Amino acid sequence: MNTALGLIGVVVLIALNGYFVAAEFAYVSVRRAQLEAHERADAKRVERALAIVKRLSFMLSGAQLGITIMSVIIGFIAEPSIGQAIEPLMEWIGIGESARQPIALVLAFVIATAAQMLFGELFPKNLSIARAEGVSLALATTTALYTRIAAPVIRLFDNSANALLRLFGIEAIEELHGGVTSDEFDFIVEESVREGRLTPQQAELLSRSIEFPMLDAADAMRHRRNVMTVSSQATGWELRTVAGAVHSRLPVVDENGDRDEVVGVVELKDLLEVPIERRNDVRIVDIMREPLIVPEQLPLPDVLERMQ
Repeated sequence: MNTALGLIGVVVLIALNGYFVAAEFAYVSVRRAQLEAHERADAKRVERALAIVKRLSFMLSGAQLGITIMSVIIGFIAEPSIGQAIEPLMEWIGIGESARQPIALVLAFVIATAAQMLFGELFPKNLSIARAEGVSLALATTTALYTRIAAPVIRLFDNSANALLRLFGIEAIEELHGGVTSDEFDFIVEESVREGRLTPQQAELLSRSIEFPMLDAADAMRHRRNVMTVSSQATGWELRTVAGAVHSRLPVVDENGDRDEVVGVVELKDLLEVPIERRNDVRIVDIMREPLIVPEQLPLPDVLERMQ
């Protein structure tokens, strides 16, 4: 084999191996939402990338097929090509003829393995993990073309692997599930705080929003002894004094001040709608609203809906 052609072939094959590794890790790492965010800018490429993600198992089988073929061919031509290239160097430094070939083969094996690991495996893998979105879009067209051309062979191996899985009672899936459980969501939020992507306040808000549908009215209620109220016979001036700058609305109890007898709800904005000359003397009973009474067992989302 011509040494120069052999070396060029090795470089090309390592690059192709890197291509398949990059595709494999990019489409495993990328999230569908990341791709959809680019839909307006590059609809065709996004469409192809999403189609690949939806058939992830098939694409991974194709990538593994490509990696396997490239690795076999690299192993076949790399050692003799690199060995022939370095034999003159060993002759120049004075290594005996009988020792040149075995030493050249060992060095060729080390160089080929290192080159394939670095440029054909690790570099494309790390690039795809770090830039999954960009790599997925960049490789979408060629990956779609490759999987279409090699589809019969890929399908043969993919179906064979799926049949083996079924022997163990496992059903293969085409696409990774994007949803998470509430426990997984809590873990993601905690990790995001540790990585500085979310503030503790944002994390608390997200966690509470997940817990919200699981709570009922009793979880949000305060005991009536701890609730500030106003009498239905109180005046606007008394309301402003009681509420101050702390509350915008208060429960209204009967004229005896019995907290078990809530007769309405008054909001400061209702008081502000009263003409200024009457604002201090107006009776709360004249501006209060009907109270919303709900059972303790009512889920909080339903309570919120009734309040709107």
